[in-house]
Amino acid sequence: MESVLPLLETRSPASAAETAQLVRESVASKTPVYPSGGGTALNYGGRPTREGIGLSLGSLSSLVDYPTRDLTITVEAGMPVAQLEAITAKEGQRLPVDIPWADKATVGGAIAAGAAGARRFACGAISDYVLGLDIVDGSGNQFSTGGRVVKNAAGYDLSRLFSGSLGSLGVITQATLMVKPIPEIWGFHACRTHRPERLLESLARSQSLPCAVELLRGPSWSEIPGLEIDSGIPSVVVAFEGPEAEVGWMLDTLEEEWAGVGETDGVNILGEEADALWNQLREFPAPREQDPPLVVIEMGVRPREVAALVERIRGEDPGLSIQAHAAGGIVRVKRAVGDDDEAKRLIQAMRTLVGEVHGRATVLSAPCRIALTADEAWGSLGTGLPVMQALKRRFDPHCVLNPGRTVY
Repeated sequence: MESVLPLLETRSPASAAETAQLVRESVASKTPVYPSGGGTALNYGGRPTREGIGLSLGSLSSLVDYPTRDLTITVEAGMPVAQLEAITAKEGQRLPVDIPWADKATVGGAIAAGAAGARRFACGAISDYVLGLDIVDGSGNQFSTGGRVVKNAAGYDLSRLFSGSLGSLGVITQATLMVKPIPEIWGFHACRTHRPERLLESLARSQSLPCAVELLRGPSWSEIPGLEIDSGIPSVVVAFEGPEAEVGWMLDTLEEEWAGVGETDGVNILGEEADALWNQLREFPAPREQDPPLVVIEMGVRPREVAALVERIRGEDPGLSIQAHAAGGIVRVKRAVGDDDEAKRLIQAMRTLVGEVHGRATVLSAPCRIALTADEAWGSLGTGLPVMQALKRRFDPHCVLNPGRTVY
């Protein structure tokens, strides 16, 4: 992916100590430092304008410790997520977070970007699995947060502070994560319907226990296994995982419950087709390198507002593809854009729509050529902004880490 960072050069430290030394040198020369992992989230956030040094963590990719019986793993921040997945899968374990571009995205980058996906409803975001971090702050000091055990009561959980901070408070060099056993089986019950709100409301009374509840609409979802091809009709897709008998019971139960509210065209999706659909759900917000220029926007609203918001979005722009984590109130939209003005009009239109229901909108990705300010990318942060600015002054007093990508 083309970089939006104004880099003079890129350096790849071989250790946390070298990382700290590079940051100290940058402080002395008043040169910004732009940390990166696999480069898959560089379009996320504002566009930096100050020329600086790229800091690639790709050389810090070793497995540090993996006590499998403790369900924890410690790795260097530059390890690709796919490598982490391969290591844990050999032990029948996984990090249950859906991270796009797993072959390129790194563990540290995923934490810095606050990765979360469809499984967030039941499994949480990556911040829920971070037990400890090794960090270099904006003055070049090394320190650790948390620890390497699941039960840890060592004061404030600073690890959560750095999850989602886009490297603007510190450079993550090592992470300890909690992992979970891989479920025996997973599958979906899916239905195209003109009344998705009816199915979503029924889930509040369901005896089943989904791990994800997705409302899908638009060209990206024209082909879902077993469903008639029609991207103009919303699809409600509910995922289950666990023991085979339990998943089978929940699929049958949900089918009966939906039939009770008049929806009888649902299908169960299992096996390789379920794997393929999980991959579609995971990769939706990640523009592929061969894609035309895309804008991807994430909106957060109350779950009860999701179905109505999706309809209003489609009314505003039928060309948008939409993925809503309906049970969690997260709505993601994407569309190819022809020029900068079109991209900014789309961003503003979505921000206006979500603002009418007191939600918020964040730009996850926009074409590199667009000079997107941090305020345009994140929107208003209200009363939280002074707190964030105080944290920035505490951890990066010289403002050398990723200046311009966040609003603080």
